[in-house]
Amino acid sequence: MSEEKKFDFKPLLVGKTETEIIRHERDTVLRIPGLSFMAKNPDTDAVTYDIDECWVKAEADGIFFLATINLPQGAEIISVVMQGDATIKTYDLHRLNPDTFAGTILATANIGTQTDTITSGIIDNNTFFYYLATSSLDTNDTIYGAKIIYKRG
Repeated sequence: MSEEKKFDFKPLLVGKTETEIIRHERDTVLRIPGLSFMAKNPDTDAVTYDIDECWVKAEADGIFFLATINLPQGAEIISVVMQGDATIKTYDLHRLNPDTFAGTILATANIGTQTDTITSGIIDNNTFFYYLATSSLDTNDTIYGAKIIYKRG
């Protein structure tokens, strides 16, 4: 097959460089719906979960949310973004050792902003578990979901 015809069946790759095509072929996406985010505190009953549109909304001030992340052993996190309308609030990507409860923040950004600055982004399921957490959200702040782009290990 000629080079011109090689990518005709993948219109999203038209005009991309060879490096972009190789990265596209190796990267995988994990989508986390807003329904996966649990209210942490203080008032975990003051939240609304929309089952049809898969979002969660704070119905009081000062509510924190978190969602667990399950990626394959050895995967490398490339970027992360939490989608929502509370763009002046932040989210963190965490890892936690369940034996010692020692935790590390691997990335931080404003909600709605993608970050590719990931510290220790190689998944080690033998030692850690991983989750996303928000800063304190206020009444009517909504989380629509999150997206993690990673390379398989």
